[in-house]
Amino acid sequence: KTKIMCEEIISDFQKNNPEITAVILRYTNPVGANSVCFLGDRPKAGQKNVLPYLVDTINNGQDIFINGGNYPTKDGSAVRDFIHVSDLTAITAKILDAAQSGLYLFNVGVGLDGFSIKEIIEELKSSLNKDFDIKFNPNTDSRFAKILVNTDKLNNFINISINNNLHDIVTSQLNLKQEGELDIDNE
Repeated sequence: KTKIMCEEIISDFQKNNPEITAVILRYTNPVGANSVCFLGDRPKAGQKNVLPYLVDTINNGQDIFINGGNYPTKDGSAVRDFIHVSDLTAITAKILDAAQSGLYLFNVGVGLDGFSIKEIIEELKSSLNKDFDIKFNPNTDSRFAKILVNTDKLNNFINISINNNLHDIVTSQLNLKQEGELDIDNE
């Protein structure tokens, strides 16, 4: 509700100040990391953002529990429009460069079929050269089994290009965990 309220405030302000450029971007699921500037997903204690949760759980030798197993998706696990943070920042910069005065509102994501949680886990297994079991929480609500965004409006405004695949997303998060977190956590 607060996001919608903020969008309404920004929209109203721009309408009353037509010389202003207002850009509202609805990001989907930013994941992965940019190792140059250590930009990546570092959730606060207690939060379970998908990729850091999986990496930490595997590193700690704990069982992996995911929702689903029985969802009406390609493999029974949740599907999301995950986008690498580097693609997200490149798209954002391109939007800001192209925007003139006016109001712009876009969904920003890959806009394809998305990745399932099981696909992410399989990529982690491959990247880590490890095998581990997955346990399901099967009695979870499947209303949100698959959440994807439509990026047609964005593609009509700028030509978006996605340069990072699932392997890039996973390995960049693993690299962030190995290289960047030691110094950052101690500050």
